Amino acid sequence: MPFCPNCREQYEAHVTRCADCEVELVATLRSASAESAAEERPHNAFTLYATSEELADRLARALERADCPNIRGKQPVEVKGRQTWSVSIPMEFTSHVMSSLGIDPDSVEESDDGSWVLVAPVERERAPDAFESPLLGESNAAILRRGGAVIPELLEIVWKASESEQRRAAELLAELGVAGAQALTEIARKAVIEGERMRLHAITFGLGNVHEYRPDEAFSPFLEDANSTTRALAAMVIGRTGSETSIRLLVPLLEDPEVEVREEAIEGLYHITHDDLGFEADAPAAERAAAVAKWKSRE
Repeated sequence: MPFCPNCREQYEAHVTRCADCEVELVATLRSASAESAAEERPHNAFTLYATSEELADRLARALERADCPNIRGKQPVEVKGRQTWSVSIPMEFTSHVMSSLGIDPDSVEESDDGSWVLVAPVERERAPDAFESPLLGESNAAILRRGGAVIPELLEIVWKASESEQRRAAELLAELGVAGAQALTEIARKAVIEGERMRLHAITFGLGNVHEYRPDEAFSPFLEDANSTTRALAAMVIGRTGSETSIRLLVPLLEDPEVEVREEAIEGLYHITHDDLGFEADAPAAERAAAVAKWKSRE
């Protein structure tokens, strides 16, 4: 039986138009929650679908702190078989938000309506042999009262625990000041060498929260490494933790032969300056060269 998409009235099979709304009938109706979510989500937007209302609220608050306009969906909607809540932002803020929230670009998919979608879990389910530390059961205040003595255990959590726990440990290390920052720097160097991109998300988040601490010198040697992934990951660390002084290290990477390195370089430059000067990592060489010239003149 067909339905009116406006008033949702059901008609006999032979009827093709709604008598009241004067619109074509449809075979099925979308759920009210799906319609509500579609109305709330702007087209050509970057949309995060959180698997809990609490996580959606946290994401919205984080975006507000980053001065990023956002639309928080009021109703849950099913995405990939799971009940989710949406938080959408204008497309032009995508690079900044992905960098700020530590989102891996490879985990983002383009939906049928042109939105960019990331299904953000509350927390990855633990494997039976997942790493657990007694420290994780304590409050942040109790952990910080131990001072530098807790650094080795926090580093172990950063390297072995789940993603959310890695970030918590990295934040705690950042709060321990220079000693914690130096420890994070060393473990970040290890992650760069071993190609551990996902761990670097949590580590750089922590390093970025250390007041007036910039680890450029520790990672600049990697920018000339023969391995393109090593160069890219070093650029990622410098870009997410750097300041205006880091621009001189990232601009030369815009001419790197590998696109993954160019992508991380421009992401870092955008994170620092909130501008890309028209550079696109996968654009034709002539277009990239014109944008690189703008960056060099900016320096």
